[in-house]
Amino acid sequence: MWWDDEDTTFFESAEVAALVRRYENMVKHNRADYFDEEEYETIVEHYLMINKLSEALRVADCGSRQHPFSDDMKLCYASVLLEKKEAAQALQLLQEMEAKGVNDSELSFLIGTAYMQMGDITTATDYFDKCTQQTDEEDLLSLLLNVASDLMEKQEYTAALKYIKTALELAPEDMEVINEMAFCNERLNNLDESLYYYEKYIKEEPFNDNVWYNIGTVYARKNDYRQAMQAFHFAVTLNNKHASAYYNLANTYVQQENYAEAVNTFQTFLELEPDNSAAYVSLAGCYEKLDRFKEAFAAYRDAVIFDDNFAEAHYGLAVAYTNAGKWEQALQHMYKAATLKPGCLEYWLQLGNILLQSRGNKKTL
Repeated sequence: MWWDDEDTTFFESAEVAALVRRYENMVKHNRADYFDEEEYETIVEHYLMINKLSEALRVADCGSRQHPFSDDMKLCYASVLLEKKEAAQALQLLQEMEAKGVNDSELSFLIGTAYMQMGDITTATDYFDKCTQQTDEEDLLSLLLNVASDLMEKQEYTAALKYIKTALELAPEDMEVINEMAFCNERLNNLDESLYYYEKYIKEEPFNDNVWYNIGTVYARKNDYRQAMQAFHFAVTLNNKHASAYYNLANTYVQQENYAEAVNTFQTFLELEPDNSAAYVSLAGCYEKLDRFKEAFAAYRDAVIFDDNFAEAHYGLAVAYTNAGKWEQALQHMYKAATLKPGCLEYWLQLGNILLQSRGNKKTL
């Protein structure tokens, strides 16, 4: 099948393992054993499954040479080219097949995928539409979701939404479709629509921490921090290892100027992701709001330790050293911040201010 099928488990079967061994022995001993088309496709899928794309292409090429008149092998070969992001070469092969009168859903899907990879979304969706018309009803839902997923991967959310809406018409209670509707609308900034579908999902699966997290992010974007905080709390209650939920919960506390709780939450987040420089900078900012300047300095320093190219951390250290009258260190870090973000006017202005202050004050370490 040329779209994802969750029920497919043949990759793990003993028959497939034996088939792959037979193919690999053929290659090892430079023989020319016979495999039928289905066997070649199975071997190709095996290598795709373990992300050996070059080997998958080699198998598809071998199958195409052994079965030169097989459309299935040509489609298989083109699909591997697309997995390798070699869209132009795949499209040439597929268009040759189309010109010879081949007309089925798989060909249309692969041509659409090739155009999508090449950035021609209009032509891609024309072929995807053609594919949906050629696809049996029992396979249509999987196809629509697969097309939508591929388009969202390319950040083509408007195009993707059309296919998700069609999927929703086919399966209005399907949880995957509902989740995709929520996610796609969120990316399109249709926040009320997104919340409607996320909340519809959560009514059926109330213990899904990822969906609670998504609900929190939508409320935060709506500046409804009370609801956002509640959703993030649900997420971390359901999964106390959900780092992103802790991070966003901490930022929600910041938005509400509850810096003490923000500090505690950032610290919890850093226990899960101790090398996250951005979190240290945010933590330092909270310490500053609480007049805990030594702890703020330590957090900025930790941020630089984990990422010496993080401009905001150097800026924070520069301000801290300036306040302490340590001009040499202040200049060093402000210059580093300005060179890392040369387009930031504020950094250059602060660098100039430090230079002026340092000339009038000889106090150093």
